[in-house]
Amino acid sequence: MTEKAESENIEDDQNSADEAPQGPFHVPGGWCRESLECGEELFTLTHPAQPDLLLDDPNVLSENESTVYIPYWALLWPAARRMVEMFQFGQWTPGASCLEIGCGIGLVGLGALRQGLHVTFSDYRKEAVALSCWNAEKAGYQSGKDFKGLQLDWNDPPTDQKFDHIFGCEVVYETDFHKPILAAMNQLLAPGGSCWFGDSGRMNSEKFLSLAISTGWKIERLDRELKPLTEPQIGRFQVFCLQRESSPVT
Repeated sequence: MTEKAESENIEDDQNSADEAPQGPFHVPGGWCRESLECGEELFTLTHPAQPDLLLDDPNVLSENESTVYIPYWALLWPAARRMVEMFQFGQWTPGASCLEIGCGIGLVGLGALRQGLHVTFSDYRKEAVALSCWNAEKAGYQSGKDFKGLQLDWNDPPTDQKFDHIFGCEVVYETDFHKPILAAMNQLLAPGGSCWFGDSGRMNSEKFLSLAISTGWKIERLDRELKPLTEPQIGRFQVFCLQRESSPVT
């Protein structure tokens, strides 16, 4: 167990049993603090205790009158736990810049922080960015020094930032997302950098890969240990590594 994981456990033990966990803002049903095993690593995260209650929140209902907003950011997606395991098998340069897109509660970004990467947590929703940064701070990382937050619209990415690695988990399940994600990655990825997408084996992921190949991306399909896969893993976890140049996957 890492030093940071041990310190997180100490923090939880110090909370009294009747003291409700705190969070960065109010959510219906309050917050919970949960420890998760991801391979050989342990992560402790704050997330909404009853995310389904958000569906009846007046603010969510009001926004749904004009959009198709669903608060997916509040869910701990199972594929995120599997994706975090890949960090134990890759070769990551400490201090390299990385961007987590669709960060949700920030688990994948925390995995990157454990490897010494400088993480930018990003999401279309400001709630997700705030929660991911909260979890990073609770894990002992410093805002500005180790990580930062960025509210990011894939359709309008910043033009003044580049990242060595871009991570996304369960973000290509909708075909409408494919073109803007690839366009944003093309804008945000540094020369020689890599994009990493965790996928639970959804059918639409194959459409994403086909579009990526047709627009000039080099694709590698990998398992959670970053070993090559030769066939689609329908219904099973897989990682897609996208690169613009022919440098080896590390």
